[in-house]
Amino acid sequence: IVAAGMLRRFFPLNMTAAGTVPPAQVVVLGAGVAGLQAIATAKRLGAVVKAYDVRAASAEEIRSLGAVAIDLELETLEGTGGYAREMTADRAATQREKLTPYIAGADALITTAAVPGRAAPMLVTADMVERMKPGSVVVDLAAETGGNVEGSVAGEVVRIGHAQVWGGQNVPS
Repeated sequence: IVAAGMLRRFFPLNMTAAGTVPPAQVVVLGAGVAGLQAIATAKRLGAVVKAYDVRAASAEEIRSLGAVAIDLELETLEGTGGYAREMTADRAATQREKLTPYIAGADALITTAAVPGRAAPMLVTADMVERMKPGSVVVDLAAETGGNVEGSVAGEVVRIGHAQVWGGQNVPS
């Protein structure tokens, strides 16, 4: 909802006598509870949604909501209790490199990856955000625990390149 409100275009396909506005392209990183809700909401609002999670089981859940599961052809990081295992620095760098074109093509990026009791994993660099189209929006739901997006600030909207980056603060309440 935050991304839809901040994006200066419609989420759904709009066809009028004046022309056609294609649907917004949304990428969601992290397909836990918050990520799946973000996928479902963006789909209901009419966006084309792609999503990624390091856990293999998440791909089926992503597809069940009508989104496209991004396959980076990397090993999965299944952990205990349904959470993901921590990744190495090399794995994180490779993942960011492979995610870059998906993020660059997105109108809205929503990041939701969090690890209870620990700092949020850095999934997106400022350079990746700078490659996004003018007017793009980034919603970092993990900003309060360090953020998934480099440069996001909890409780604030900052500009990185041509994108507005919303840092979530006290999101559950």
